[in-house]
Amino acid sequence: MIISLQPHPLTSWYPATLLSRLGADARTRSWLQTPSSLTQRIRQYCPQMRVKVLFQGLSQPNSDERLWLKLPAGQRVWMREVLLQCDQQNWVYARTVIANFTPGNPWLSLQTLGTQPLGEILFEQRNIQRSALVFQRYAYQLPIESSSALARRSCFIQRGQAHYPLLLTEVFLEPLPITLSQGASRAPN
Repeated sequence: MIISLQPHPLTSWYPATLLSRLGADARTRSWLQTPSSLTQRIRQYCPQMRVKVLFQGLSQPNSDERLWLKLPAGQRVWMREVLLQCDQQNWVYARTVIANFTPGNPWLSLQTLGTQPLGEILFEQRNIQRSALVFQRYAYQLPIESSSALARRSCFIQRGQAHYPLLLTEVFLEPLPITLSQGASRAPN
């Protein structure tokens, strides 16, 4: 089920109907619009995909995330930043932001996720609802070297727990690996 969560009007995220404004080719748009687990789709091309954790803990959200989650200035969130890698090449930078990270928050168990992909959790549970995907050329500093990268974002909530949103931003790093940009299948090593 898709939940209705709209980006704040002061942010520069586009709905799928306006994705062409970002200049993405058809194959890249296909990857950006993957409706299910991005982890699962990447593993079809790279069975040995791994998660490299860059940061996990309490932090300040950027201004865009704060607007999306309707947080007051100065409120801390739980944040996880990872790279999805194949053959030690960075494919996707993912940033998870969880507001109201206090006892009773249904996402507290994610603190122990380690190198397990978040997608393996989010898409296994039937009680999780996801907002529609939105897109942009990522406007924030990345923790690694990359040219302007296309990003997608959505928000997840557990049914009946609307006060505990999980905001997920996935940035496709450029240059896109040949397997993503051409859609070719990788042979396992």
